[in-house]
Amino acid sequence: MSNEDNLERKIHPLPFPFLYREILWANRTVIAASAAAVVGVISGYPFDSVKTRLQTQPYDSILACVKQTYKEEGVVPPLITVSIIKSISFTVYERSKAFAKQTQPSIFDRHNVLSTMAVSTTAGSISGAFIAALSCPFELVKIQKQLEYLLQASSISTGDLTMTRPVNELKPTINRTVGAGLPVTPTSIPPLPRDTIPCNIHKRSMRTSTSSLHSAREILKKRGIMGLYSGFKLHLLRDAVGTGVYFGGYETTKYLLSELQNKSAGPGIQFLAGGICGIMCWLVVFPLDLVKSLIQKETLQTRPKYVEEAIKECDVIAIDTELSGLHRPLNNKRLYSLQDRYVEYKEATERFIVIQFGLCTYKWDASSGRYIAKPFNFYIFPTSTTGTVQANRIFMTQAQAFDFLVKQSFDFNKWVYQGIPYLTKQEEKVYREQGEKRMVDDMPNIPVDEKEFEFMKAAKQKIEQWLKDNRKDDGVNIVAKNAYQRRLIYQEVRNK
Repeated sequence: MSNEDNLERKIHPLPFPFLYREILWANRTVIAASAAAVVGVISGYPFDSVKTRLQTQPYDSILACVKQTYKEEGVVPPLITVSIIKSISFTVYERSKAFAKQTQPSIFDRHNVLSTMAVSTTAGSISGAFIAALSCPFELVKIQKQLEYLLQASSISTGDLTMTRPVNELKPTINRTVGAGLPVTPTSIPPLPRDTIPCNIHKRSMRTSTSSLHSAREILKKRGIMGLYSGFKLHLLRDAVGTGVYFGGYETTKYLLSELQNKSAGPGIQFLAGGICGIMCWLVVFPLDLVKSLIQKETLQTRPKYVEEAIKECDVIAIDTELSGLHRPLNNKRLYSLQDRYVEYKEATERFIVIQFGLCTYKWDASSGRYIAKPFNFYIFPTSTTGTVQANRIFMTQAQAFDFLVKQSFDFNKWVYQGIPYLTKQEEKVYREQGEKRMVDDMPNIPVDEKEFEFMKAAKQKIEQWLKDNRKDDGVNIVAKNAYQRRLIYQEVRNK
């Protein structure tokens, strides 16, 4: 047998080319959408993630945010999820457009710009609304994944610590207590020396997993299945409006450019139409997307509630504080009264402030024979502004204390800029008096115009009824149409 016969017997890579073309044509929407998704993710990544991060967290620069995004997220998960969602979106769009043309041909199947705009915008909105139900959990998990590490760097830092004890030991009968140390001495068994109590301390990494599966589990664990649809209304509005504008802008721009050149839309026209519709879409959608991201971030960042739950369910609470210093007064007198010593220490202590408040809750887990500990750290910084009153707290620092904090990687920038503000009782009293005095001095009574008699009569009745009502904490709502009416209301309340 010759070599030519062998070549003729080789199997063709496409034995049925017509069938291959039919399959491609039948699935052209899915194939084109998947290809567009892959190209979009490769060319646009990580700009979408960077956008979400910059909307919700401060960064030194865009480049720093890009590097952090690549480091924490990778590029494979967006390729998978976006490809699936885009394929479904294009499929729903094409079928919705065909259905609209079939059912209402007089409106949607006419060869003019208005009909093209109407059918593409309507089909795009339907596609966006449909895909929102599928993509909302993915986007929420993406935001959780993007913010998971960043949330741990907020003013409340948390970690996991477990204290292991033998399972056969009795659970100590301890009432919930608060102290500077860890009061875990059991009352049901004789106390043991500290060095004889068998226990192992396991400190877990402060940085948790940032995988998508872990983020989804965390949301399900804390909020249930409906937690995956947090912010769904805004998500639905964003996708319905955005997808409608996107497809409507694309088809309309392509139609107009094709009509101007009297030829079918080629690659150049399609590319230009895609760019224009993308710009139009984000001009409309960006405010909605910003609000959605912020709301979903606030939904995920539920640290105060988490702290409250940890306190309610724990058996023991331990408290520790970091001070700006702790200096014992120098006194050469060897003999002086206990009262004098107390006064000296009190005066020395009042010069310093608490700059960090540590709280750790311990809950006994009988099944594992462990204390499950949940530590929290709160940066605390005295407020500098309260309303119209400027606070000016003067406090002392100790070099030795700050040297210790630096060695422990204390974040002084976070302490000043993100520390929880507070006022002492004495400061609050002084600032309230100053504020009230300033309000009286700066806002003398003004005459009531005749046009406002009826308005003020109704306002006075509401205020008097509110003062008589026992539920004063609910407040009273009086709608003022302008600044003059607001001034009159403030004046009436002040005089009451």
